[in-house]
Amino acid sequence: MGSKSSTISSPSSSFAIPKTNVVFIAYNSTITGGKVLRVLNEMSSTQDMLYKNESKNMVKSYCENYDKAKKNEPFYDVIASQIASLNQIDFDRNFTYCAVNLDEEGSNINSFHPSQPDPLIFKMNSKYIEGKETFTRDNFNEYYKYNNPDTEHLFIYGPLTDSMYEDIENNMKTHISNNTQLVIHLQGENFLNKEGNDGDMIFGIESKGNLFKNSFNYQNCMKNAQKLRKFIQSNSQCESFTILCTSPENLRKNEINGTELSWKSRDGTTTPIVGGLPQIYFDFYEDISNLIQGKLDYNAKFYEQLNITKIYQDMVDKDNSSSIVFLILNSLNSPETHLIGREAFNLLYNKEEVSHHQFLNCAFAPSFLKPDSISQTHNNIELDMTKATDTYWPAFKDTNYELEYSSYDTINHYILMTNCFEISIHNLLECYDKTYDGFCTDFNKNIAKPSDKKNAPLMNEIIFFPALNTLIKSINNIDTTELNKIHSELKKITSNSTYLSNNKLSHLYDQYIVEKYRKLYVNIR
Repeated sequence: MGSKSSTISSPSSSFAIPKTNVVFIAYNSTITGGKVLRVLNEMSSTQDMLYKNESKNMVKSYCENYDKAKKNEPFYDVIASQIASLNQIDFDRNFTYCAVNLDEEGSNINSFHPSQPDPLIFKMNSKYIEGKETFTRDNFNEYYKYNNPDTEHLFIYGPLTDSMYEDIENNMKTHISNNTQLVIHLQGENFLNKEGNDGDMIFGIESKGNLFKNSFNYQNCMKNAQKLRKFIQSNSQCESFTILCTSPENLRKNEINGTELSWKSRDGTTTPIVGGLPQIYFDFYEDISNLIQGKLDYNAKFYEQLNITKIYQDMVDKDNSSSIVFLILNSLNSPETHLIGREAFNLLYNKEEVSHHQFLNCAFAPSFLKPDSISQTHNNIELDMTKATDTYWPAFKDTNYELEYSSYDTINHYILMTNCFEISIHNLLECYDKTYDGFCTDFNKNIAKPSDKKNAPLMNEIIFFPALNTLIKSINNIDTTELNKIHSELKKITSNSTYLSNNKLSHLYDQYIVEKYRKLYVNIR
C-alpha cells in the first residue's frame, strides 16, 4: 500500500482496495466549527430559530442558557453526527473522505501552549491508497460496508481515559481478529497538509485556527490520544480519513436574510468569509432546531441509521447532550454511552482556599451575572490572556492566586453532573416516546486526566464555563421536583444570582449521600 503527502485530488473510478477492518474518521475542527459555522450560530435569526418557540425541555433549556454566554460556538458534535449519518446522495453532493496518515511532531506530551517547549502536535497528511486519495460514501459502502447493519460504529466525543482507551483497543483487535467491520468517528483533528490555521481553506470552508496546538478532545489526555493514533497508523488492517466539504458554489450562501457572512477579527477588522456557508449546514441547523424541540423526524430518509454500539461523550458544551439524543435516535440499537468527566480545581490566594464559581469570579464576567453568594473580595479576578503557566492557560495577573487539584470536587461534581445529564436527556427523549438506560458513569474509570505527571487543568478554572450550575438551572427551569430528590437546596438554583460555589455543590451532594446511608442503616437495624 503506497502513501505520500499530496494536494487533494478528486475521486477516481472504482478499483480493488486492500482489506480494512477498522476505519477511523476524524471530523476536523474546521468542518464542524469553522468561521462560517460560528457566525451562523451567533446570528439572531439562528438564535430565534433555535429557541424562540413553544417547546420546553431540559436539553433545549441548557443549549439556550449556554448560548447566552457562548453563542460563538456551533453544535460541533451534533454536526459531526449529522455528517456521519447523512444519506449517501447528500453526503456525496457536499462532502468527501480524504485518506490520511496520522503523523505527529514534537515530543513534549505535557506542552499545550505555543509558548511552551517542543509540544507534541498531531497532524494529518493526505495520502493515496492504491492511487486513490479521496472517496465517496458510495465508495465507503462498497469498500468498507459503511451502512451495513452489521458494521459497528463507535463515536469519540471527548478525551479518552485509560479504561476507555483499553476498551477501544480491545474492540479494534476483536474486529481485526474476527474479520468484521468497525468505524470509529472522532471529533478532533486540526491540521491537514500543514493547513488548518486561521484563514486556510483546505477543508473546504474557512478555518478559524485553534487555541491550543491540538483539539480539546486530544489535548485533555494526550497519552491515550497518541496511543489511539499510533495503533491505527501502524496496523495494516486500519485506515484513516478526514472529511472535506465539497459543496459546489451554487449550493453556498454569502448572506442570510440580507446579512453578509463576515468575520470580525480580534483587531476589530471585518472581512467576508471565504467560501460562504454551504446550504447543507443551514439544513443541519434547521434539524438541530427540530432536534432540541423534540420534533425531529428521525425516520425520514435524510439520515441513515447506523449500528452505533458505543459513544464516549464529555458533558460541558451544549452540543454534548444534544448529540447523544441525535445518535440514540439514529441508531439501529441502543448504544452504550460513557460519560466523560473532568478534574476540578480549588482556587487559592496566598495558599488559603477561596470559594469560587468558575468564570463568574473572573473580571470578564459582567456584574449582573455574578451570584449573590460570590466572594466580594475575589469576584473580579484578572487573567493575563497572553500568558500560560506550566499547567494551564491563561495565567493570573495576581500571582498570589493559584489552582490546586480537588479530588473531593472532582468526584462529587462528576456524580452530580452525570445525574443531571441523564435527567435532561431522558426529558428530551420523552418527546420522542423513547426510553434509554445505557449510561456508563463509573467515576473511577471515566474522569480524564490531561497529565500523569502533574495536575494540569489546561484551562484556568476561573475562565471555565459554570456547566454544573447552568445544567441545574436548566433542569429547574422545566421541573424543580427532579433535583429536590437529591437536595432541597438544588431546586433553588433558578438563575445566575442563585448559583452556588464549587465547594457548596459538593457539600450538598455529600449531605445527600450521608443521609441516604443513614436512612439505609436505620432501616437495616
